[in-house]
Amino acid sequence: MTATLLEPTDTIGSLRADPTSTENGPQQLIHKYLLERSRTYCALCDIRQQGWENPTGDQFFQQQRQRADNPSPDGELYFYKMTIAIAKQLNSSTGAFDILQSSDEPSALDMGTAPGGFSATIMESYPKTTLRAITLPLKKGGHSVQFKHKRMKLDLWDINTLAGDMDLTYIPESHPAASTFTVTKLLGHEMFDVVICGCQVTRNQDLREWREHREAVRLQLAQLVIALEHVKSGGTLVAVMHKPEEIHTAELLHIFSKFSEISLFKPKRAHAKPIEAKELWKKQWIDSTLGTADGCANLSKRTADDARKLLDGYGTELVKLGRPIWVTQVAGLKRWLNISSFVTALNAVSLHPKSDFKYLITFGDSYTDNGRLNYYGSHQAHGPPPGVLPAETNVTASGGLTWPQYVRSSTGATLYDYAISGATCDNNNVARWAGFLNANFPSIITDEIPSFKKDRKTALYRGVTASNAVYALWIGTNDLSYTGILSDSQVAGTNITTYINCLWSTFDAIYATGGRRFVLLNLNALQLVGLYRPQSDGGAGDNQFWQNKTLYNQTEYAQKMLEYTTSANTIIDYGVPFNLLVKNRWPGAKVAVFDIHSFITEIYNKPKSFLEPPHNVKGFFHHCDVNGANCVDGPGSLDSYLWYDELHPSNKTDSLIAHEFVQVVSGDSKFGTYWGH
Repeated sequence: MTATLLEPTDTIGSLRADPTSTENGPQQLIHKYLLERSRTYCALCDIRQQGWENPTGDQFFQQQRQRADNPSPDGELYFYKMTIAIAKQLNSSTGAFDILQSSDEPSALDMGTAPGGFSATIMESYPKTTLRAITLPLKKGGHSVQFKHKRMKLDLWDINTLAGDMDLTYIPESHPAASTFTVTKLLGHEMFDVVICGCQVTRNQDLREWREHREAVRLQLAQLVIALEHVKSGGTLVAVMHKPEEIHTAELLHIFSKFSEISLFKPKRAHAKPIEAKELWKKQWIDSTLGTADGCANLSKRTADDARKLLDGYGTELVKLGRPIWVTQVAGLKRWLNISSFVTALNAVSLHPKSDFKYLITFGDSYTDNGRLNYYGSHQAHGPPPGVLPAETNVTASGGLTWPQYVRSSTGATLYDYAISGATCDNNNVARWAGFLNANFPSIITDEIPSFKKDRKTALYRGVTASNAVYALWIGTNDLSYTGILSDSQVAGTNITTYINCLWSTFDAIYATGGRRFVLLNLNALQLVGLYRPQSDGGAGDNQFWQNKTLYNQTEYAQKMLEYTTSANTIIDYGVPFNLLVKNRWPGAKVAVFDIHSFITEIYNKPKSFLEPPHNVKGFFHHCDVNGANCVDGPGSLDSYLWYDELHPSNKTDSLIAHEFVQVVSGDSKFGTYWGH
């Protein structure tokens, strides 16, 4: 079974809630543990503190609650569209719904359906799915369901009243709400490929006193029991959980990790069985439903010893799991607090509220890859089947998200990323061996384009048109690298012009499928990366990407890299208009060249305008030995660095690239040159 953690989008709520201010026991131990082991968690705590001290926070939060509790028709529609966007991003990032593509009889259970965004996303992408939906009735404080479908059966129920599904056959007449329960099983023996646990207590619910302080616990337990009871073997469970650093959430994640794969970090298996967890949670629900208030409170109590045992067995994995969520929270909270020094692609939301593209399709190497190479590594060097997107990672070669992931966040576009770390444009020109694959790294021409063409014929591209899709290509870092043209290691008879011609061939292939809007990101300023910059100018010595660099004339190679990148970029500058306008190679197409070389050079020369202090453009954040092992980070914050490691831009730099990319697409960037527009 696969379990996917979905963190709620209530950023401000995360800011206002202080998990450490009133807790000196188990939660404080976890807090201290994370502070000592995660710089990202430290940053989140700092920004939360600023939020607590911000007097506008309470007022803003009250306004947000008011709009959520009493939505207008436009507000309901906005909420519906927002949940669709979240569902698409979740599926793109984790592949949570991909099992519906391969199932003989695809089926899904959506608990907490309203407003219907997750159900709509499933039916749009996997139209053969049979969908069962359960949501709280409007008259009991629920939200309206905006989505209907002939293959969806909608049940209006309060899940906390489904006593029969908790194996209860009798409710004592003395119970204050005995008449509200049903002991008939709602779902019977139905089984589902995907189960979504999305129910949350609404503030509009009229809860009697006995329910008020135990409702959230009961609701989570009921959903988890139903999910484990009805998910097929090998199926997917998607659950809304709050804050991985909170002890109750961490305990649930620990339990799940023992019998399932949690998509946000490397899968871990143990010997516990899901039935044990199901029976435990079922008993806890019954105790909290039929027991006394004191008994229910005891279910939530944790001791310092509980926290120590949890951290001893699961602390390291908790840090790994929490980091991408904390990164997102830090970005959101900083943006809310309007801290001017924090400039990321998320700011593009306000600059470009009406993006004119709905799909972003990307090709490239590790500068762009959001996890595709991982799939090849675990599938004998084979890519995913047509119509299936591999699971994304939130910790890429940048140390965080890649630039296309930031573009998606800022524009709401759907992202299809075919980039593969280690790729060249064509293995027939420059081929690079990957020992862990026992094959060459896949290239754009030999793999990325063929994979794209196969996907193009599937439901993934049903809504893609010539006008609403942008195709971005950023390749060449490995073609010109020490293992490529720089050391004369390319295939005999090929050269820089062969690499350039491969760019045009890539556009030929995309154009033939109907693509008309292209962005070509030119070669990075590779002479500035630590890999090629001389040690005398702050560059790296022998390293994981060039293990014997110190045996070479480093100044000569840095100069050669400057010569090669600027020469290739000049050919690109003249080659685009020649192919588009003179040769009429792509009639009706629009091509923008994003001058990454100049953009990175400007960050290098003017770091105060882009990076957080202390600005570091010559060093890099992530240091490993020549074998890529024994890695250490820092010093300082990743947001201060231009480079993540000897070769790759940092997460901060990727966010800046994403922001500028959106400007390029809209025609507003000084780093963009436009042809056919």
